[in-house]
Formats: sequence, structure tokens, C-alpha cells
Amino acid sequence: MKTKKIVTLSVALGLMLGGLTATTAVGSAAAEPKPAAPAPATPGPQHKDARTFELKNARKLGPGPTEGYTFCARDVSDGTYFRITGSSIIAGQPAVASATEANPDDNFREFMGDSHVYSENVSVLSGEIRSRIHTGWGAPIGACLHLIL
Repeated sequence: MKTKKIVTLSVALGLMLGGLTATTAVGSAAAEPKPAAPAPATPGPQHKDARTFELKNARKLGPGPTEGYTFCARDVSDGTYFRITGSSIIAGQPAVASATEANPDDNFREFMGDSHVYSENVSVLSGEIRSRIHTGWGAPIGACLHLIL
């Protein structure tokens, strides 16, 4: 009986060590280097769907303790960049953005349609603000970006 326990223990240890060796050999194999991440797209005149606006020409929102602006455009495709320029924009200043669907044929009257319009990647740089507008729609639509600075 004692011999049977020793043999069983030896086999179990052998399997465990063999498994550890096999696992280590597989895990320590030279890993292929990961490909470098693609450079982020820089919106601007070279970007096919970029829209550029000047802060001074924005439709200003009602009176309040903060400054609010609206920028509207027709034919906005999913992923279109909105780029707002202005000398009063300071890199890193707080900014809140939202987006909505708008009817360009009715003075950009905003409404809640079936598209899924939202803004993302609001970047406040020196002299400009950049944001990407998503529409969730297969065809270009009218859209507005709202900024509170």
C-alpha cells in the first residue's frame, strides 16, 4: 500500500512538473512585437469631412454665466470633424459639447429624429477646438454642435 502511494505521488509530481515545464516553454516563446498604433487623424482642410467655423461667427446661446455657441452644417456624415477657431480659445480650458440633428432647410431647426447624433473627442487646443460628430446614419444629414466654454 505504501509503495502504491509513493508511485501515485511520483506520477502526480511528474505530471505537474511536466505541465509546468510545457506551460513555461509555451509562455516564454518569443512573442511577436505588436504593430505600432496608427497615428491619430488630424482634422483640418486636408480631412475630407472637416468643417471649420470661427468662434466669432457662431450663433451665441442665451445669457448666462458661461459662454455657449452653436455651429451647424448640412451634409454631415458619420465621423465628420468640426473645427472651431478663435484667438480667445486657450489650450486646456474646460469645454462641454453636445450635438443634435438639425433641418438645414428650416434655418437649422433642431429636432430629435431617428439618427444617433453625438459628439466625441472634444479637444481644446491653443486657438481651436476639435470634435468629431457621429450621426449613426447611412447618409449625410444636417447637424449642430453646441459648445459651452
